[in-house]
Amino acid sequence: MINKIETKISKYNSGFTMMELVFYITAIAGIVVLSVVLLLNMTRTKEKINGISLLNQNARLISQRVESFIKEADAINLPLDGEVGQSLSLALSDAEKNPTIFSIIGDSFCVKVGDDIWRAISSSSVKIENIEFTNNKGSVQLKISLAHTKQLGNTKYEVLSDWQNTFTIKP
Repeated sequence: MINKIETKISKYNSGFTMMELVFYITAIAGIVVLSVVLLLNMTRTKEKINGISLLNQNARLISQRVESFIKEADAINLPLDGEVGQSLSLALSDAEKNPTIFSIIGDSFCVKVGDDIWRAISSSSVKIENIEFTNNKGSVQLKISLAHTKQLGNTKYEVLSDWQNTFTIKP
């Protein structure tokens, strides 16, 4: 009879204790919190890398476009020799391309070739913060500051980049 009572009592005591249950729930909650934090950090990192890549692509494209026209240029109209300006005007022998002007319009880096309309070179998701063209006796130094901002929910991601390059007109 005592054996039967002990067997019945041991059947009912085979579950988790309250302390074990609290411990397991706390451990699972900790793992979930760490997973969410890790996922948010991965998203931030991905957005920053994408922003940096976008800025680098735009800076390269701007540099290539400026360089291609400078190689064709006969002279630099503006800025004058030894001066710094926010726009670059090139004299080209091809009448359809003369003058070729680079400048910031709104937040975009734009080019105007001859009598054509202004055309944006930079992406609409990239803001040109500042640009400087320095004329150094037939060579042009380009300094450009770009920014990319992206809003994801309540979080705002901003990436900034500064580029510098020097180009020489044909001799």
